[in-house]
Amino acid sequence: MNNITRIGIKAFSVALLILLFATTYAAATTVSIADTVVKPDDAVTLPIVIDDITNYGTGTMNIGYDPSVVHVTGVTSSSDSNVVAKNIDNTAGFVKILASNLGGVSGDIVFANVKFMAVGPGTTSLNIGVSELCDTSYNDISADISDGSIKVEASQPPKPFFIYGYVCYENGTICSNPSVNITNLNTYEEWQSETSGGSNYYQIILSSGIDLSVDDVLRFDATDGTNSNVTDHAVTADEVDGGGLFDFNLTIESTTDPVPSLVTYVISNTTISPNGDGIEDDTEIDVEFSEPVDAAILIEDATGVIKTLYTGSDVTDPDPQTWDGTDEGGSIVADGTYQVNVTMDDGVNQVVYDNTRSITVMVDTIITSVSIADTTVEPVDVVIVPLMINDMTDYGSGTINITYDPSVVHVTGVTSSPDSTVLAFNNDNVAGFTKISAMNTDGASGDIVFANVEFTAVGSSGDSTPLNLDVVTLYDISYNTIPTIVDDGSFTIQSLTDPEPSLVTYTISNTTISPNGDGIMDDTEIDVEFSESVTAAIRIEDATDVIKTLYTGSDVTDPDPQTWDGTDDGGNIVADGTYQVNVTMDDGVNQVVYNSTRSIIVETPVVDPAPSLVIYTITNTVISPNGDGIMDDTEIDVEFSEPVTAAILIEDVSGVIKTLYTGSDVTDPNPQTWDGTDDGGNIVADGTYQVNVTMDDGVNQVVYDNTRSIRVRTGPEVEVDIGCGIIYPYPYPGCSATLPITLRGIIDYGAGTVNLYYDASIVEVNNVTSSEDSSVKSWNVVTPGWLRISALNTTGVSGDVVFANVVFDSVGYIGECSDLNLTVDTLGDIYYEELPYFTTNCSICIEDPYAPVVSIPSANPDTILNDNGRARAPGTNVSVLSVIVTDANGIASVAINLSPIWGPGNDSVPMNNVMGTDEWTVEVNAPYDAGVCQVHNLAVNATDHFGNSNTCKTIELTVLRRGDVVRDNKVNMFDYLYIARYTVGLEPAPDELVAGTIPADSHNGINMLDALYIARHTVHLESAP
Repeated sequence: MNNITRIGIKAFSVALLILLFATTYAAATTVSIADTVVKPDDAVTLPIVIDDITNYGTGTMNIGYDPSVVHVTGVTSSSDSNVVAKNIDNTAGFVKILASNLGGVSGDIVFANVKFMAVGPGTTSLNIGVSELCDTSYNDISADISDGSIKVEASQPPKPFFIYGYVCYENGTICSNPSVNITNLNTYEEWQSETSGGSNYYQIILSSGIDLSVDDVLRFDATDGTNSNVTDHAVTADEVDGGGLFDFNLTIESTTDPVPSLVTYVISNTTISPNGDGIEDDTEIDVEFSEPVDAAILIEDATGVIKTLYTGSDVTDPDPQTWDGTDEGGSIVADGTYQVNVTMDDGVNQVVYDNTRSITVMVDTIITSVSIADTTVEPVDVVIVPLMINDMTDYGSGTINITYDPSVVHVTGVTSSPDSTVLAFNNDNVAGFTKISAMNTDGASGDIVFANVEFTAVGSSGDSTPLNLDVVTLYDISYNTIPTIVDDGSFTIQSLTDPEPSLVTYTISNTTISPNGDGIMDDTEIDVEFSESVTAAIRIEDATDVIKTLYTGSDVTDPDPQTWDGTDDGGNIVADGTYQVNVTMDDGVNQVVYNSTRSIIVETPVVDPAPSLVIYTITNTVISPNGDGIMDDTEIDVEFSEPVTAAILIEDVSGVIKTLYTGSDVTDPNPQTWDGTDDGGNIVADGTYQVNVTMDDGVNQVVYDNTRSIRVRTGPEVEVDIGCGIIYPYPYPGCSATLPITLRGIIDYGAGTVNLYYDASIVEVNNVTSSEDSSVKSWNVVTPGWLRISALNTTGVSGDVVFANVVFDSVGYIGECSDLNLTVDTLGDIYYEELPYFTTNCSICIEDPYAPVVSIPSANPDTILNDNGRARAPGTNVSVLSVIVTDANGIASVAINLSPIWGPGNDSVPMNNVMGTDEWTVEVNAPYDAGVCQVHNLAVNATDHFGNSNTCKTIELTVLRRGDVVRDNKVNMFDYLYIARYTVGLEPAPDELVAGTIPADSHNGINMLDALYIARHTVHLESAP
């Protein structure tokens, strides 16, 4: 018993020592948050870390920060700790967080993840306060604190680069609703420009220094869906300094009669209240068509036409039509939304219907109105005017445009209100246009301030401009569209001090001039006198811009008369037409005053043009008149621009040796043949002979054209041939074959260019190599099926010479053959003499392979959305994978590895044969989350009945996450911010496949509803998109 007691006491002592040792040296628990540096408007998530904690159970912590530098935009849980509640106060700069782990966790853990958004420059400390920290047994845990900080770097805003223009067909007609894709060929960034369904106008706003730089080449790809054209343009320093590329117009080819379209389509009020109070009682519908049509404008409800506003035949621009909310019987219709249906028939295309617009009638309902006040200011004043939404219920989000005269006022800022957070805005003070997108995720009702708009007066006293509002979208927090009426405002500049300058004298000596140097009305004199001392300029303008600056001067009242001689600033005589005289005046108080009320007409005499050659061809520029039937002669074919007295002559250095043709009053004489003889019928000596074509139209003197020549060489012709060959289909051994092009019987071979034509659906050229006698200097597959080769030998070689070796790959099927046809552009010896030749052609055939041939791998569509249980637009989460498989011995099976999108264990999923074809398919979705936001190459394995397999082909399929607009495999604030910036033109259009979240099961364009859904998802008010 005593022994047992001693052992127990000893064990207890050891345990006590171990406990004391552990207590003495245990690391202290520490709560910390990191230091970080971010850019303006960036978001960053920082974890609150607890180091060396035992059995963490719950805690309450605070973080204090400078709200002028950062805001807290979210708090999320970690795998160690569940955030139960949070309180964010971005006015005081304070966030309080309550979190817990009911099961307990030890070690280094993340208490919570705090998301910060940079809102201003500077540095703020992140001061942690621990109100409570307990373990799972409710014991308090003491902790050391390690505060952090966030530094927001200052940056300059990017400089906008505005691009706009119009798209037309070659015949001058407009291309309505074109698609214009722009690619920076230096960075390969792409953007889709904004276009309008009723116009051929396109525009986009990029950022110089970010999207493009001086000397970058922009490629414009314009299309109407059938026809297209590509135009390249190098950006200049002047364009970057000037802020854009203006009136950059594009032309596309037109191969068919275009479908008529709407050039103008304006509805003055999209919401009316026909109650007789004089406010929005009716609306005006104004349309203009792209060509003469039989047209009608109809008002429809769900049952059909209720009012015919207009019908007309062979019209282009009918008068505007007014609808007062009545039906055909004159009765006021019920409250609701009514479609406007415009029909067009040009007699060639079928009737075109446009029912994309609607009008809301509200008589017995309180109507939400959008308004901006009338404002009067002094010159150069700055004023903030609220953009109001009145009688609103549960405001969620919206996009509103303001248009104005940019010569009168500029928008210099847009800020949020307590009712509405401005997510993005785009102010274009060149076009006089500002677009604003804003939202409230909690909803707001009553009379609210959508945004505060800062205006700066830039015009002169007396200038005024309407402030026209356009409600692009307005939704409540349940994603319902809110019908509105609009109350536009105005902006007036009024000064009661200095009067504007004016013209006291303004005379133009000749309003029509003929600057042809005959001394009669060659120029005109412009004399002006001003009412006060001004900075002045006199310019000549055409419809596009200033072409001549005649005068500039400062502090002048009566400048000397100025003479215009009909030239532009480059000294060139301008084209005939009418030109404006623009006189500008600036007295230093009032801004520049323009007077462009006068014009000058330029008319110059018409000069008869000299005749020219429209067609001039020589079939053989080298002939060998030796009677063997090969290149014995050549044919010369000409056509003139007008009737002439003409001759076609053959000359050597001594003069004319052969008159081939003479004729009077001819335009298109018959082709003439020269057989290498002179006027005496004798074969001429070997050498080079000029072809001289003369033309005389009776007004201009005789015109000579002796720019062409014919080489005569009477020796034997060189045979240019290509060998025949066989090839196996890809990918089996023998799927490549090399065939020589041989020059047989050549003497002193120097250089040549040879064309080879083949069937590109059967074989394609992989390479062209030199031989020991001929060095291939360049080769090019000009188009599929056309190969051009240039080669030479600098020392000369004779006999049968291999000009080049052509390496073919097979791309066709067993039993198919391709003809190999040669033509020769040039063939010469080392003495620079062209050699006569003839060609011998052959063919190449595909023989039987050993294993199945797999081709045309495709996915339709090639990009799909992940499956997460939420509804999808039909076809967006399913793809049909297909390949074409052929084999002379028959196909036993075709399988595909779907593990990347279905998960492990799906590496050999059978594909199904489409009955009666060689196509094998399988329909797939993408439920495997680890495969989202990736491009997959899914391997295909085709096996024939003898066990031969082909695994060389893959099918490319891209899987995207819905809502992941910025493609970082996350759905967060960056995605809804991108959509908001897109709605005001600050970002290119996102892919609707990932950006379209509302409604869930169809696509209807991208707007602020999609941004609102993602925003509510980020704060857990909606499920994952």
